[in-house]
Amino acid sequence: MIKNDLSDKIVADFLMKVPNIEDMDLEDFRNNIIEIYKQYTGFNYDLLKSLPSQELINLLTNERIKDFSRVLIVSTLLFIEGIKEENYAKINKSYEIFELSLDRDFDVKDSQFKGEFIKIMDALREYELPDELQHKLFTYYKDLNEYVKAEDAIYELAENNSHYTSELIDFYSYLLALDDEILEANDFTREEIQEQLSEINN
Repeated sequence: MIKNDLSDKIVADFLMKVPNIEDMDLEDFRNNIIEIYKQYTGFNYDLLKSLPSQELINLLTNERIKDFSRVLIVSTLLFIEGIKEENYAKINKSYEIFELSLDRDFDVKDSQFKGEFIKIMDALREYELPDELQHKLFTYYKDLNEYVKAEDAIYELAENNSHYTSELIDFYSYLLALDDEILEANDFTREEIQEQLSEINN
């Protein structure tokens, strides 16, 4: 419990500083990145950036108590760096770290990192993605109750590949089963969803 409480405080402190890190220009970011990595992970920047995603998770994750704090800090910093450099590979690696963490039972839904994961997925969707990856993003958006973004992702897939049309229909049917309050909070109306279903079926 003490360990988890400490990790939570470190994460909260880090996430408070994320907006300042995001506001740095690329030169300032590069001048500060070594110190930031050392402060929040205890490891050298050059070492961590050279490791594949799986090795990063093995090195930085406490499996016994499912503490993914340090590796997700690395993922967030890698994402920020990727955005500043317009580097798809770094943005994708930051996503991959999250995905591998989810495979190890990391619960992003109740995590302080939920917002960062959504930002990473949003950034990935600015690129032309393979259908398989786009579909994974749809699934994660849906699981995180980001229904507008989920609709965008699956609608785009269905437009480009009729294989996904049935899943788009299933998604709209899923939305219709939700309470009106949830739909309104996500900028949907029951009438709009029914219209979309009618258009698909005609």
